[in-house]
Amino acid sequence: MSMIFRSLFVIAAVAAVAGVGTYALWTSQASVTGNTFSTGTMNLYIDADQAGSGFDWQPTVTGIALPDYLYPGYRGEQILDLRNKGSVNGNVTFDINRTSNYNELSSNLKFDVYYNTHVANASNVWGGRAIVGKTLSELITLAPTVLGNLPPTGEGSFDATTDTIGSVKVVWYVDTSAGNEIQGDQATFDVVFGLSQ
Repeated sequence: MSMIFRSLFVIAAVAAVAGVGTYALWTSQASVTGNTFSTGTMNLYIDADQAGSGFDWQPTVTGIALPDYLYPGYRGEQILDLRNKGSVNGNVTFDINRTSNYNELSSNLKFDVYYNTHVANASNVWGGRAIVGKTLSELITLAPTVLGNLPPTGEGSFDATTDTIGSVKVVWYVDTSAGNEIQGDQATFDVVFGLSQ
């Protein structure tokens, strides 16, 4: 039995010597420190200078120029420029929220909405319509409509020769078949643009 223990001891000793012979006494490591993940931003602004003499980027614009009176067959339009002052792309959405004066005009006032991105000082070529022939009544009940992508320009100064903006053309018209029921009516609402991922 002692022979077995001696044999086991010799085997363990040889294994220990072999282990020490293959064990490296030097080690090394490398690290990557200070890792930070940051989220980007989206920050939507509207050009308050609708006269077209420059750009005045504001988060809210009140009262665009509208005609005094509408009538059957009337057609008007307004172009609104949008800027993403954030750091990541976003999808522009269009929504209409009812505020007051909801009546027969709401069922006879129709909208087409176009969207395009372009360098601010470059000429704009309108693409397809994102919204076609929807009445005010229909638009109020719909979820926000995605118009298209808007790349970021950043929070810094705006360069109209290189920065990309989004232009929205809103066309409104009164159905030619509208009758006397719309005489004297008003429809009051907010247009809300959004940016989403």
